[in-house]
Amino acid sequence: MDRENTAERPILMKIGRALKWLYYYPRFSRFMAALVGAYIFANVASLLLYFVFVDTALLYLETDTVNRALVASGFNAMIGAGLMSLLIYPLAGLWVYYAKSASRAWAVMILPSLLGIGLLYALLPDPLKQALGG
Repeated sequence: MDRENTAERPILMKIGRALKWLYYYPRFSRFMAALVGAYIFANVASLLLYFVFVDTALLYLETDTVNRALVASGFNAMIGAGLMSLLIYPLAGLWVYYAKSASRAWAVMILPSLLGIGLLYALLPDPLKQALGG
């Protein structure tokens, strides 16, 4: 057995492992973007849809019939936003694999989610903002 040939083998094995990781990393990144990024995106979108669906004009009136209407409006908004979330999550997860790169998929999942979280904080009523420390 030639000693030079055996000395080069561990180096080639290390290079092979590195190339294998480079091969699997974009796939793993897309998988995590589809799993985690799409989940965050769908939840933020459903919370924003909740604020769109709920009748906010009823929040400022104080009669019993309006309170019942507000509860019904809140319940319907919650159900509607939850059902839309069931549509948004798989579509976002599929879009991750349609994107040209894994980094673009992460950017499209995370950046709108961060903007949505900022918008959600702006839409919160004042007592909730004070409870959150803002």
